[in-house]
Formats: sequence, C-alpha cells, structure tokens
Amino acid sequence: MKQLIKFLCSGSIATLVDYGLFLIVFIHFFPPVISHILSFSCGWVVNFSIQRKYVFKSKKKINATIRLGILFSSLGLLFSSGILYGLNLFPFFLNRQYLSKLIVTGILTIYNFFTTRYIFTYVKK
Repeated sequence: MKQLIKFLCSGSIATLVDYGLFLIVFIHFFPPVISHILSFSCGWVVNFSIQRKYVFKSKKKINATIRLGILFSSLGLLFSSGILYGLNLFPFFLNRQYLSKLIVTGILTIYNFFTTRYIFTYVKK
C-alpha cells in the first residue's frame, strides 16, 4: 500500500508536468496529438526519474531499466495517442482538449503502474 501511495504521488507530479505542458503546447504551438507526444515524453522522464529513485528504489543498472521503460512507454504513447485521436473525431471533445487529455491520462494510470512496477521489480540485474 505504501508503494502505491508513493507511486500515485510521483505520478501526480509527472501528470502535472504532462498536463500543464500539453495545454501550453496545444494552445500556442501544435495540434493535440503532437502536443500530447511532446508532453507525454517530458512527463515520462520526470516519472521514470522519481520512481527509479524514490518509489521502487531500484539498484539495478540503468541500461536494462531504461530500455524496458522506453519500450513500455512507447507502447503507452501509441495507445494514448490513438485514444486522443479517436476522441477528437467527436465534435464534443474537439473543443474540449483538456477533457480529452484527462481521459487519456486516467486510462493510462493503471497501465503505467503495472509496467513500471515490472520494470523496477522483476527485471534481472
């Protein structure tokens, strides 16, 4: 339970980075999916760094964990980009990007917990 709470706290920090950056980039520079890709990537770096050091306290070599982290996050990015793109096919969501991003973030939270736990807990040294 303690690990889950730490995971949620670190995930909240990364989500604030992701969500805040998404809104800034979307409002000023790029369409939703490109904004999502950029903000997701920055949020991932923050999340990976915090979770490696404080949540799962991994002593494993960074090479194995970073490779798996990139793999699982790339899959999550493809999945979430597809969901965001699909939501934007509906006029209701087209004008409510903040809501679309919130839905995508909620869906990915469960995926991220299990994949991150696997990366830091079960990967051999």
